[in-house]
Amino acid sequence: MNMYKLTGAIALAVVLGGEINAQTYTWSPAGPVLSAGRSRNMVIDRLDNKVLYVGSVSSGIFKSTDSGTSWLPVNDQDTVRNISYLAQSADGTIYASTGEGFLRATAKSRSIPGTGLYKLSGNNLVQVKSSTVTGSVINKIACHPSNASNFAIAGTLGLLITTDGGNTFTQASGAIPATATAMTVYYDNSGNIFATATSSLNSGGYIYSKVYKSVGGGAGDFVDITPSSSELPDMAYGRIELGIANSNNNTIYASVAKSTTTNNISSATLYAFFVSKDAGSNWTLILEGSPQLDPLSNGGSSAAEIMHIALLLILIIPIKYLLVVINSTLGQKQQVGLKVLEHG
Repeated sequence: MNMYKLTGAIALAVVLGGEINAQTYTWSPAGPVLSAGRSRNMVIDRLDNKVLYVGSVSSGIFKSTDSGTSWLPVNDQDTVRNISYLAQSADGTIYASTGEGFLRATAKSRSIPGTGLYKLSGNNLVQVKSSTVTGSVINKIACHPSNASNFAIAGTLGLLITTDGGNTFTQASGAIPATATAMTVYYDNSGNIFATATSSLNSGGYIYSKVYKSVGGGAGDFVDITPSSSELPDMAYGRIELGIANSNNNTIYASVAKSTTTNNISSATLYAFFVSKDAGSNWTLILEGSPQLDPLSNGGSSAAEIMHIALLLILIIPIKYLLVVINSTLGQKQQVGLKVLEHG
């Protein structure tokens, strides 16, 4: 996965009525170059927006101090290289998770198991907790917007929440099953937590995934707020991703992948796209996916990435950096499934 750079603001309004062709804009490579493996996300330093961090699933962490013009490995001698996600806490601490999820079964069998959660201290990664606590796959880290002691990790051992800077973790409960695999997690601006998780792994694929919310962020206070619609055949959802509008946290988007019964970790098909205007209490189905209405489908039955899960974060936001998915099977660049990478 490479990063491309565009200066300016784009209103992503594919579903809401407008349409912007990304091909009409001038994009320039922003690096890092010569990095092996996918880059799942990027952090823009909240203290200096010229400083960027990118984690690679097999090459460790790269850093730029000039808005992506040049990059260097943070520590090319570090033995921790399989970075699955990066996040920055309110006090500026960079956290790095290990162990890559969302893979086809064939790729998963060759992936490097995660060794836990780390934080960056100078140029060195210091282990916060080992994989015995976090699990061998961490899909995402989410940090509280103002309290640096509070953050959450989503992975194979469920949704784990800390309120003491990572010294101890509590497994989320309430409506979330104890055996659930957590796929993603977010804090809104008020400290409420939204997460998606699945209690079933069907032949390596996600099925019956749900959306959960904890008002106040308490580990034991999660309730099920999974969207539904009578227009859909069923609620056997695959992977679900969320987008929370920064300008109004009551507005939440949910992109749902079709579940899979094959030996693939995710389906290439967009199943449904929902919006809530009241922080998940009620949902409206915006569209039902199909082979004719799926901007990321490759026409097949599986994909290593379902980036439509982070897809139409159809918010009007300043975008400066875009991660472009390289489909290694098809050799195609798919300039959709955006990850919003700039604060403000």
